[in-house]
Amino acid sequence: MNLPKKILFYFILLATLLFTISNLEANPMNEYFKEKIYKAERGDQVAFKKLCSYYRTIGVILFEDKSRVFRLFKKAAQEGDICSQYSLGNMYNYGYSTPVNHKKALMWLEKAAFQGDASAQFEVGLLYQLGKGGIPVNNSKAFKWYKKAASEGNLPAQTTLGDMYYHGQGIPKNYKLALNWHTKAANGDNYFSQFRLGDMYFKGEGIPVDKAEAFKWFKKAAEQKHIHSQLWVGFMYASGDGVRQSNIDAYKWLSIAIAGNDEKISDVANKILDTITPNLTPAEIISSQAKAAEWWKKNPTLF
Repeated sequence: MNLPKKILFYFILLATLLFTISNLEANPMNEYFKEKIYKAERGDQVAFKKLCSYYRTIGVILFEDKSRVFRLFKKAAQEGDICSQYSLGNMYNYGYSTPVNHKKALMWLEKAAFQGDASAQFEVGLLYQLGKGGIPVNNSKAFKWYKKAASEGNLPAQTTLGDMYYHGQGIPKNYKLALNWHTKAANGDNYFSQFRLGDMYFKGEGIPVDKAEAFKWFKKAAEQKHIHSQLWVGFMYASGDGVRQSNIDAYKWLSIAIAGNDEKISDVANKILDTITPNLTPAEIISSQAKAAEWWKKNPTLF
């Protein structure tokens, strides 16, 4: 789903760490975790909390003996520690240092969720919605947990809840409530909610048609590399819907969308380009291509 900038930052940080590790034994991060694990195993609560907080933030511990981390979290989870219950559930859910077991994941995540952990509430909702690992699909329970997490400000939950209202998934379709939750998530920089808002304002779903507002949200999502939104921005510049008509800007954004390597998006973008390119001079085409290249320079792909 959603990668707001904060989550994207941590993902990039994680990727950087993984790429720079060539010898785990000699890596400073390995020494850092070795110290924290050693202290935590001997009852140092400050070290343990730092360890658990790091895992919650990054989702991985850069240490060769991950089973020691698993045992630490399991012991603390059994004693009622919320961070450990969430982390242990996460480990079972994604197979980190233990085989994937969605039922055990649900058990531990629910314990943290009942204690008010919004991230755990979202993960529980997701397990019930998807019905993984033999867990029966239960949209009613999924909705309940998403709503709890969304009310606590959890962006992925707000986005998912908004789309449940939008599609009428397990609940009656309600565009106004979809708009409400997507607006909350979009203001938190969730690019999918920004795209959904653009779509709703453009079509007038639950709100009067407002193409300028639609363009604003599409543009925000497009800047975060959402290729459907990039296509919309290119189309709106080409047609002059909701924004001043500009073939140069249309060419730029359509070129950016095509670079996303989605066959259907590229097909539509190329058809629009075919209609506007004859109206551009060679110099304007070069200018548009330069703008697209500059955008990619400022927004490089991760790998």
